[in-house]
Amino acid sequence: MVFLLLATIVLIPFCYTELKKNSLEKQAEEYLTEGKGYGLQEIKSIESVFSKLPVWSVRVVFEDESKINYYYQIKSGNTRGLLLASHF
Repeated sequence: MVFLLLATIVLIPFCYTELKKNSLEKQAEEYLTEGKGYGLQEIKSIESVFSKLPVWSVRVVFEDESKINYYYQIKSGNTRGLLLASHF
């Protein structure tokens, strides 16, 4: 019984984090493809990254600018693209 309780306490944050990351990546993909008109073939990668909580960021790399990382923040369920940093 104690093991089950401890396992639950450990697994809940992990599961929440993974679900949140997947959800944010999907929201960012929809924002870029439906809202901004990018094609999926133009996007090289979309990856959720941790920043200062409770703010979550999504790192996007485009095929034609593979050395630049674009960071988007998603707050309160609204997808609002903010270029926070570019790295070469």
